[in-house]
Amino acid sequence: MLKAIREDEVAAVALGKNVFLFRIKSFVIGSVLAGLAGTLWGHYTTFISPGDFTLLETILVLLIVVLGGKGTEWGPFLGAVVLIFFQESLRFLRLPAEWTRYLAPLQQMIFGGLLVILMIFRPEGILREEGKTVDVRAKTSQ
Repeated sequence: MLKAIREDEVAAVALGKNVFLFRIKSFVIGSVLAGLAGTLWGHYTTFISPGDFTLLETILVLLIVVLGGKGTEWGPFLGAVVLIFFQESLRFLRLPAEWTRYLAPLQQMIFGGLLVILMIFRPEGILREEGKTVDVRAKTSQ
């Protein structure tokens, strides 16, 4: 039902489905899962501050979803594996000591560029949603 609402909300209403109720239910379920994840993370780290949640973490989560595929169950998992592997592999680069201060801004630039490239060339992510086909030649000329 959520896919039907995403694709065509008017058609879902025309079929007699309560779109508002489905949206509220999905919001509540997502909020409960986010609260549970935050509780577990807070218990694991034993301290949470607003400084822990920067723009880079927000972009990282967005990039994980876009990289994996936003309409699939396994897409965000695959996106997280690929992106975290890339992020952690930067730690093992043999860089001169004076270059280490440029590593964080370079990582942000790489992630931003990767997000832009993905949105242009592969907006459906690595794993495409089943039943969806993308015609790369179908561009509107408006």
